[in-house]
Amino acid sequence: MEEPIIVKSITKAVVLLLLLTSLVTTFGCATTTNTQSADQEAQQSIHADAQAAVPVNQTQNFLARQAINEWLERQDVPNKLWYVYEHAEGTGVILGYYVSKTMPLSFGVSITNPQQIVVKRFGGVSGNFIRVMSAPAMDGVFYSGADPTLYYFVDAESDTMVHTNMKLTWFDKPLAIEAPKYTFIALD
Repeated sequence: MEEPIIVKSITKAVVLLLLLTSLVTTFGCATTTNTQSADQEAQQSIHADAQAAVPVNQTQNFLARQAINEWLERQDVPNKLWYVYEHAEGTGVILGYYVSKTMPLSFGVSITNPQQIVVKRFGGVSGNFIRVMSAPAMDGVFYSGADPTLYYFVDAESDTMVHTNMKLTWFDKPLAIEAPKYTFIALD
């Protein structure tokens, strides 16, 4: 039995559409790849010229590494006090200070990795789907994009946990300025 004319026409149209799509995809990708390759070659050429014209200076004293080690040593001292100064918004005038037994920490800091890699299998050789997702924090909830301008620290005298979004500067020695010291009332 012969296929109706309409089925033959639809079949031809589908085959033609698939052929055209294949051609456009193949040549379109080749053009994009060629363009990207040319762009990358131009970038590499410009970078090589820049390196030849202005070479990178070689570090001799590694002062940044020394500063990082100094920071690590100072923040790793048990019972160290930190002087945390609060500033007025806009003017920077020091409003007062806390004496903290911890260095102020940003809410963006975590003791565990804030992300986890999730792999799902869909079958086949290339059937894996990999996705980076927020991991649960140590308190059992998820934090995504924690505000790095929010800080917390522990007051040394009262053992009060302070959470703030105020403008802060902290030192491991008190400043030689007159500023009120913040204190907390102990509640029984």
